[in-house]
Amino acid sequence: MVLDAYKTTHKYNTKLNNNFRDFGAIQLAKAMEADLGPDGLFDHEKFNDPVYGKKVAEKVGQAMGTFTKQFAGSNLNPNNAEDAMKLQSLSYGLFGFNTKDSTDYFNQAGDQTSVAGFGSHLQQRTAMGHMASKRSENAATHLTKDDKAAVIAETGIGPKIYADRLTSVDDLSEIMGTYMANDGSVPNSFLRGKHYAKDNLEGRISTDTRALAGHDLRA
Repeated sequence: MVLDAYKTTHKYNTKLNNNFRDFGAIQLAKAMEADLGPDGLFDHEKFNDPVYGKKVAEKVGQAMGTFTKQFAGSNLNPNNAEDAMKLQSLSYGLFGFNTKDSTDYFNQAGDQTSVAGFGSHLQQRTAMGHMASKRSENAATHLTKDDKAAVIAETGIGPKIYADRLTSVDDLSEIMGTYMANDGSVPNSFLRGKHYAKDNLEGRISTDTRALAGHDLRA
């Protein structure tokens, strides 16, 4: 019960981050699918034309605005110049990229434009990762130093650490985040080297049947 607020916030923020991460690439795929040639194929050379790239980037931006308006429960009118600016700001706060970022990618990639490449560009070359990180940090606001015992009990790391060295909320949050991301476990590979971890931790043994063939499957 003590950690319920953390778990709920973590799960929700992970859901948001996953959706925002994929949104741009999904919109590009839709735009390409809507512009197939008579042979059912998309002509990637179209992206060698900056005008075409900008047009697609604007379509992605419009979809982001529509989503943002619904997500925020906003009555902002995208056809009103002032409202459109506010909507763009809200959208950037959610996604971490804007129409210019999309246009830049299409101009750089040209006929090498791809859904996967666009997704990688947004994650690596825009503020998307930063925004996602900030959202993930929100869950930590639901933890205090007094939750140490609950975190240790929940994650089962007690025998592997020196509890008296576990003193910061940041450490507790990192442990819980790892626990949530690994389906309810904290791998020894994560603990090794931590200032609060015991030395010579054994690896976590996989239940993969390849272990029967002598493979070393320690995490």
